[in-house]
Amino acid sequence: MKRIISFFMSITVSYCVGTFLHMPCVFAEENVNAVNDKFVLSENLEALNVLKSISELKLDNLTLSIPKKEDLKDLAKYYKDVEIRYYLYGNDMEMSEKEAFAELVKYNSGNNVSFIIKDNDNNTLGEIILSCLKNKFVNIAYWIKPEFRGHSYSSKVCVALIKEMHRKDSSFVFLINFDEKNYNSIRVFEKIKSGLTLKNTSKKANNFKENNYKIGDMGLFKLKYKILPAADDTFYFYIFVNDKEIASGVLTKRQIEEITYKKIFELNEIEINKLNYFIKFAS
Repeated sequence: MKRIISFFMSITVSYCVGTFLHMPCVFAEENVNAVNDKFVLSENLEALNVLKSISELKLDNLTLSIPKKEDLKDLAKYYKDVEIRYYLYGNDMEMSEKEAFAELVKYNSGNNVSFIIKDNDNNTLGEIILSCLKNKFVNIAYWIKPEFRGHSYSSKVCVALIKEMHRKDSSFVFLINFDEKNYNSIRVFEKIKSGLTLKNTSKKANNFKENNYKIGDMGLFKLKYKILPAADDTFYFYIFVNDKEIASGVLTKRQIEEITYKKIFELNEIEINKLNYFIKFAS
């Protein structure tokens, strides 16, 4: 049996931003190795430096800023809820507030940068999270507290941040993907597309050619986990990407729960289909 690529690799294949660590970001089968290389900081520094140079970004009624410790502590009260991070985190393990805080801290380490979203009343609404991959590819993800959903906050901040980064360097390519059953994210993506491509006749837009964006469909990314009983509390664990086995090994139940959802122990396999898109500035 092939040696399992590694615990990190198996996470990377499915949700590589943040556990990205756990955020979805693999965009094509042939890029699996490239994505795995992201754990080594090198050419990603350019994108990281640009992101970190944006300490604050003001919109009409929203502000994006690098999170402070108290911001992450506030978000951790919500992020510990499985229902809130179900699609974002990639598993349904129970998590304490302390553990949730630790995960949110990770979204600001290594190749990852996050921004806190606040309104004019200084309410913390949620977070936008970016992971810098190879060759100026940047994965983008987001989440909003339940009580603040339904106001297009996610799409507004994504559009603003993408445009700001392209003002600094138009060669960045943003990747966005989500579970095909995550209808909220599908709606957010449609609003992002509208926000980037809608005609803007202002002088600022004309100078920057602000609506000159290309948004492309990179196809469906199929991820499948499969288990078979081994011995004691262990299982043969297989990972398939687009129907091709890319890793296998013997893992404990606990290790499998850290990678995927608990229902795999009822179904023996889980298939997760991701819709994948790129966003680039068409010069």
